[in-house]
Amino acid sequence: VQRLLTTRDGRRGGHALIASGLCTFPITLQFLLIGTALAAFYSQPANFNYDISDHPRIFPIFAMHELPSGLRGLLFAGLFAVAMSSLSSAICALATTIATDLIPKRIANERGVAVIRFCSLGVTAFLIGSALLADYYYTTSRPKSSMSSRWR
Repeated sequence: VQRLLTTRDGRRGGHALIASGLCTFPITLQFLLIGTALAAFYSQPANFNYDISDHPRIFPIFAMHELPSGLRGLLFAGLFAVAMSSLSSAICALATTIATDLIPKRIANERGVAVIRFCSLGVTAFLIGSALLADYYYTTSRPKSSMSSRWR
Protein backbone atom coordinates (compact mmCIF):
# COMPACT_ATOMS: atom_id res chain seq x y z
CA VAL A 1 0.00 0.00 0.00
CA GLN A 2 2.87 2.38 0.75
CA ARG A 3 4.24 1.86 -2.75
CA LEU A 4 0.87 2.61 -4.29
CA LEU A 5 0.30 5.74 -2.21
CA THR A 6 3.67 7.26 -3.10
CA THR A 7 3.15 7.18 -6.87
CA ARG A 8 1.55 9.89 -8.99
CA ASP A 9 -0.94 7.73 -10.87
CA GLY A 10 -2.32 4.21 -11.16
CA ARG A 11 0.05 3.15 -13.92
CA ARG A 12 3.13 3.98 -11.87
CA GLY A 13 1.48 2.30 -8.89
CA GLY A 14 1.16 -0.88 -10.94
CA HIS A 15 4.83 -0.67 -11.90
CA ALA A 16 5.77 -0.20 -8.23
CA LEU A 17 3.67 -3.21 -7.25
CA ILE A 18 5.29 -5.42 -9.90
CA ALA A 19 8.77 -4.23 -8.90
CA SER A 20 7.98 -5.00 -5.27
CA GLY A 21 6.90 -8.52 -6.19
CA LEU A 22 10.06 -9.05 -8.23
CA CYS A 23 12.22 -7.81 -5.37
CA THR A 24 10.57 -10.05 -2.77
CA PHE A 25 10.81 -13.18 -4.94
CA PRO A 26 14.55 -13.79 -4.25
CA ILE A 27 13.93 -13.40 -0.51
CA THR A 28 11.14 -15.97 -0.60
CA LEU A 29 13.34 -18.27 -2.68
CA GLN A 30 16.11 -17.92 -0.10
CA PHE A 31 13.74 -18.94 2.72
CA LEU A 32 12.61 -21.96 0.72
CA LEU A 33 16.21 -22.98 0.03
CA ILE A 34 17.14 -22.68 3.71
CA GLY A 35 14.15 -24.84 4.66
CA THR A 36 15.04 -27.43 2.02
CA ALA A 37 18.67 -27.50 3.16
CA LEU A 38 17.59 -27.99 6.79
CA ALA A 39 15.25 -30.81 5.76
CA ALA A 40 18.07 -32.48 3.84
CA PHE A 41 20.50 -32.02 6.75
CA TYR A 42 18.18 -33.59 9.31
CA SER A 43 16.84 -36.32 7.01
CA GLN A 44 20.18 -38.14 7.02
CA PRO A 45 20.37 -40.74 9.76
CA ALA A 46 22.66 -39.35 12.42
CA ASN A 47 22.99 -39.60 16.14
CA PHE A 48 22.06 -36.09 17.29
CA ASN A 49 22.48 -35.48 21.00
CA TYR A 50 19.55 -33.07 20.99
CA ASP A 51 15.84 -33.35 20.22
CA ILE A 52 14.84 -32.49 16.63
CA SER A 53 11.19 -33.50 16.89
CA ASP A 54 9.96 -29.91 17.36
CA HIS A 55 9.67 -29.01 13.66
CA PRO A 56 8.60 -25.34 13.99
CA ARG A 57 11.77 -24.66 16.02
CA ILE A 58 14.17 -26.57 13.78
CA PHE A 59 15.97 -23.44 12.54
CA PRO A 60 16.83 -22.10 16.02
CA ILE A 61 17.80 -25.64 17.07
CA PHE A 62 20.15 -25.86 14.08
CA ALA A 63 21.60 -22.43 14.87
CA MET A 64 22.19 -23.28 18.54
CA HIS A 65 23.81 -26.67 17.96
CA GLU A 66 25.48 -26.57 14.54
CA LEU A 67 26.64 -22.99 13.86
CA PRO A 68 29.82 -21.51 15.37
CA SER A 69 29.26 -18.88 18.05
CA GLY A 70 30.19 -15.84 15.92
CA LEU A 71 27.88 -16.81 13.07
CA ARG A 72 25.15 -17.72 15.56
CA GLY A 73 25.37 -14.27 17.16
CA LEU A 74 25.29 -12.57 13.76
CA LEU A 75 22.25 -14.61 12.74
CA PHE A 76 20.27 -13.81 15.87
CA ALA A 77 21.26 -10.13 15.73
CA GLY A 78 19.91 -10.03 12.17
CA LEU A 79 16.68 -11.73 13.23
CA PHE A 80 16.15 -9.26 16.06
CA ALA A 81 16.91 -6.33 13.75
CA VAL A 82 14.31 -7.54 11.24
CA ALA A 83 11.73 -8.06 13.98
CA MET A 84 12.34 -4.59 15.44
CA SER A 85 12.16 -3.00 11.99
CA SER A 86 8.80 -4.61 11.28
CA LEU A 87 7.47 -3.78 14.72
CA SER A 88 8.53 -0.14 14.59
CA SER A 89 6.93 0.26 11.15
CA ALA A 90 3.67 -1.17 12.45
CA ILE A 91 3.74 1.07 15.54
CA CYS A 92 4.42 4.15 13.41
CA ALA A 93 1.63 3.28 10.96
CA LEU A 94 -0.89 2.63 13.75
CA ALA A 95 0.05 5.81 15.62
CA THR A 96 -0.17 7.92 12.47
CA THR A 97 -3.55 6.42 11.61
CA ILE A 98 -4.87 7.12 15.08
CA ALA A 99 -3.48 10.68 15.10
CA THR A 100 -4.78 11.59 11.65
CA ASP A 101 -8.06 9.66 11.45
CA LEU A 102 -9.41 9.27 14.98
CA ILE A 103 -8.27 12.41 16.80
CA PRO A 104 -10.13 15.59 15.83
CA LYS A 105 -8.22 17.75 13.33
CA ARG A 106 -8.23 20.78 15.61
CA ILE A 107 -6.34 18.92 18.38
CA ALA A 108 -3.97 17.24 15.93
CA ASN A 109 -3.09 20.55 14.26
CA GLU A 110 -2.51 22.37 17.55
CA ARG A 111 -0.16 19.85 19.07
CA GLY A 112 1.38 18.32 15.90
CA VAL A 113 4.17 15.84 16.57
CA ALA A 114 3.33 15.53 20.26
CA VAL A 115 0.02 13.86 19.37
CA ILE A 116 1.75 11.27 17.18
CA ARG A 117 4.37 10.59 19.88
CA PHE A 118 1.63 10.11 22.47
CA CYS A 119 -0.22 7.75 20.11
CA SER A 120 3.02 5.81 19.49
CA LEU A 121 3.49 5.44 23.22
CA GLY A 122 -0.10 4.25 23.62
CA VAL A 123 0.15 1.72 20.78
CA THR A 124 3.47 0.44 22.16
CA ALA A 125 2.03 0.06 25.67
CA PHE A 126 -0.98 -1.78 24.24
CA LEU A 127 1.22 -4.17 22.23
CA ILE A 128 3.50 -4.86 25.22
CA GLY A 129 0.49 -5.48 27.44
CA SER A 130 -1.05 -7.83 24.88
CA ALA A 131 2.21 -9.76 24.56
CA LEU A 132 2.58 -10.09 28.32
CA LEU A 133 -1.03 -11.24 28.65
CA ALA A 134 -0.56 -13.82 25.88
CA ASP A 135 2.65 -15.06 27.52
CA TYR A 136 0.94 -15.34 30.89
CA TYR A 137 -1.97 -17.25 29.36
CA TYR A 138 0.38 -19.55 27.45
CA THR A 139 2.59 -20.37 30.42
CA THR A 140 -0.26 -20.92 32.89
CA SER A 141 -2.44 -23.03 30.59
CA ARG A 142 0.26 -25.61 29.75
CA PRO A 143 1.31 -28.48 32.00
CA LYS A 144 4.66 -27.87 33.68
CA SER A 145 6.25 -31.16 32.57
CA SER A 146 5.86 -30.44 28.82
CA MET A 147 7.30 -26.92 29.22
CA SER A 148 10.43 -28.05 31.03
CA SER A 149 11.21 -30.86 28.57
CA ARG A 150 10.75 -28.55 25.64
CA TRP A 151 13.62 -26.21 26.61
CA ARG A 152 16.34 -28.77 27.31
